[in-house]
Amino acid sequence: MSVLEMRNIKRVYDDAAVLDIDKFSLEKSERVALVGPNGSGKTTLLNIAALLDIPDSGEMSIQNKSVDFKKPDDHRVNVTLVAQEPFFFAGSLQRNMAFGLENNSRGLKPFAILIDKYLQMLGIADLKKRSPRTFSSGELKRAAIARALVHKTPILLLDEPFANVDAQSNEILQSVIGNLPDNQSVIFTTHELSRAHDIADRIVTLQDGKISPWTPENLYRLKARPIEDGWEFLSDSGLRIYYAGELNNAQGKTRDERVYTVSINSNQVLLSKDKIASSAQNSFKGVIRRIEAIGKNLVGFTIECSDGFSIRASVTSRTVKEFNCTVGDDVWAHFKSVAIHVFE
Repeated sequence: MSVLEMRNIKRVYDDAAVLDIDKFSLEKSERVALVGPNGSGKTTLLNIAALLDIPDSGEMSIQNKSVDFKKPDDHRVNVTLVAQEPFFFAGSLQRNMAFGLENNSRGLKPFAILIDKYLQMLGIADLKKRSPRTFSSGELKRAAIARALVHKTPILLLDEPFANVDAQSNEILQSVIGNLPDNQSVIFTTHELSRAHDIADRIVTLQDGKISPWTPENLYRLKARPIEDGWEFLSDSGLRIYYAGELNNAQGKTRDERVYTVSINSNQVLLSKDKIASSAQNSFKGVIRRIEAIGKNLVGFTIECSDGFSIRASVTSRTVKEFNCTVGDDVWAHFKSVAIHVFE
C-alpha cells in the first residue's frame, strides 16, 4: 500500500523545470534512497512531499487521501522532514524535542520517557540538557533525527543525513534508518551509493529533475564523434567508448564534437580474468584497486584501466566467489552499448 504517491508533478523555477516526474510512490515500511547529482531535484521532491513547496502542476496523495496544496495542514501530521541543515530553537535539546508534541502545555514530564528513548537510540542521551547550538555537526544531525522520530509520523523524510558528519555518527544514523519500525516509511537523499545499497529497499535516481534508470556511477565527460555504425565518445587521454546505432537517450540530437556526460551502468559491467569473445563492444584491461561491499548481496569493484580511466562494476557476492580475484590482480572489464547513458 502506498503511503505517498506523486503523479505528473512538475516544479518550475525561472522558466526551468527543476522537477518533472510522471509517477513516484512510497510504500508502507519502505526505505527509498534518492540519488543523483547536485541540482537533480532531490531536495525539491522532499520539500513537496513535506508540504513545504507547492508544485506548478500534478497531484499528490498521502495515506490514500488527495492533498490540497492550498490547505495542507490536514496532512502535516503524517510527514516529518529533517533538513540537511536542521534548525533548532533556543533552549535545551530536551525542550526542542518536546516542541510540537500534544499537550505540550503540561510540560516535559509526560514525554520524558519517550524523549529519552530516542536520545539513547541516537547515542546522545548525555546531551539532552545542553543547547543544540553547542553541538558538533554530527551531534546536530543525530539530534534532528531523534526529534523527528519522537513524533512517530508514518512518513520520514531525510535530506542528506550522512553529509558532513563524523564516522561514528554515520554508523549510528545508518543503523537507526535501516531499522525503523514497520509502521514508518522513509525517503532519504544521499551521495553515498554504498550506504544507499546497504539501507534502502529501493534506489531512485534523479537526473535533471526526472527519474532515471541509471545510478550516478562511472561518469565521464567525453567528446562525441559519429562513426560508420554509431558513435565514439573520446577523452583527451585517448579513451574511446563505442556506442552502436543511434543515440535515443541523449537530450536532443547528439552533435559532433560536443562534450557530453557519459554514464556506464555498473550493474552491466562484466569482469573476466582474460579477454573474452563476447558481444560487448567495449573491453578494457585494468587492475583491481578496490573491493567493497555495497549491499547485502552486492560487491563493488573499482578497476583502474590501462587506458587512463577507472570504471566501477557491481557484481553479486556469488559471482565474486566464482571470480576469485583480489586487489592488485589484472582483469578485463566489458560492457555493451545498452549499459551507456548519455546526457548534457
